Amino acid sequence: MYIKIKHILSILALLIVCFSCGNDELAPDSGAVEVPETGTKGLRINLFNVSDNIRDYSEVYVFNGEDPNTNFFHHKILNNNIERTSESLKMITAIGKWNFVLVACSEMDIRSRLTPPTASFIRSNTPMWVTQPSGGILPDVPEIRVATINGITITEDTYETAEAILERNVAKVRVVLADGVGFKTGTGTVSLKNVPTSLSWDGSLFPNKNTPTVGVPMTKTFAISNSSNISGHQISDTIDFIIPAHKSTSASDFSTHLITVQVNLKTAGSTDFIKEVVVPIPPKNNKILLVSLTAKGGVEVKVDVKDWATVVSNEDVDMYAMSQISTTATMATFSMNMKQERNWWVTLEDTNNFEFVDESKTFGQKTISPAIIQVRRKTSGVALSTKVNLFISGLDGLKEQYVVNNLIQ
Repeated sequence: MYIKIKHILSILALLIVCFSCGNDELAPDSGAVEVPETGTKGLRINLFNVSDNIRDYSEVYVFNGEDPNTNFFHHKILNNNIERTSESLKMITAIGKWNFVLVACSEMDIRSRLTPPTASFIRSNTPMWVTQPSGGILPDVPEIRVATINGITITEDTYETAEAILERNVAKVRVVLADGVGFKTGTGTVSLKNVPTSLSWDGSLFPNKNTPTVGVPMTKTFAISNSSNISGHQISDTIDFIIPAHKSTSASDFSTHLITVQVNLKTAGSTDFIKEVVVPIPPKNNKILLVSLTAKGGVEVKVDVKDWATVVSNEDVDMYAMSQISTTATMATFSMNMKQERNWWVTLEDTNNFEFVDESKTFGQKTISPAIIQVRRKTSGVALSTKVNLFISGLDGLKEQYVVNNLIQ
């Protein structure tokens, strides 16, 4: 009897080990957080030309990638299981089909300020970031950057490769008094109201993009001076607010939530002038919402959406420089130098006969040094030609094409 029971216990132990593999390793309600992995299976995520903070302090969270538990949190990749280089994150990962979320920030380490996901909710229903008031007002949020990589299947003894662009999950709201009449010079205040406080683990506003959780106002002081263009009129300096913003996945995926701007000025007669106006365009992630105010008894607002781009220097305002720097019978080499903090990527017109060389940088943001892009033939036969297509965020459609002529294998 003892021997039979011992055999039964051994079989049960083996079954437990078997069922622990793959996407069922942890049930969605297990509350698992950090699960160490071992072995040679895993994922390499290419992150070209990112800041040191993004490279060193990015967090990688793993969600189930297939039914019945799609997008339920599974585990976080342990830091000691991530090999960090200047261009990639290489990590050991469990076998299965997964959806990955990368979170980082260019300016600082925000890991301790994130709200960890739970296994009880899908990622769209789990808060990732919650802005906490400071001194009774909401502060600016860091420039949180998020990338999602969905549908990656990890198999035994294989490293998969994926590419990720960590776009800002925030918007910049820039407010300026463009034209005022009848105000004292000095200082005034401007406040943002109905500001979202929370982001979910899928990059959306929490609990949803159209009716997010909002907090107390954000309030800042700005300087009022007399206009040099029109006598008797006043203007202000510009004030920037950085707020959580829905991370769009397509042109039709946007938030309808509107914020309100309130100004508090002193009139020439020393009375308080307090007015507010709804901004008619929702803030968009990775964009600047420029709110220009006109105050003449009431307040009118003009809104423009600008690209959130950083120019390298005032003397060089060119956006980018890309050129073909060499060519052989088997390979064409290009140099790409992005001079602004924009996302860019390249594709091939003919993917059946051509491919990018493995070490090529096929996407990125502002380049520290020029990115090298190499194209080669992957099929044999007579010489063929193709085109390299360049896309840049904020610009509609294809930006430019570069011809690759007469390559052979």
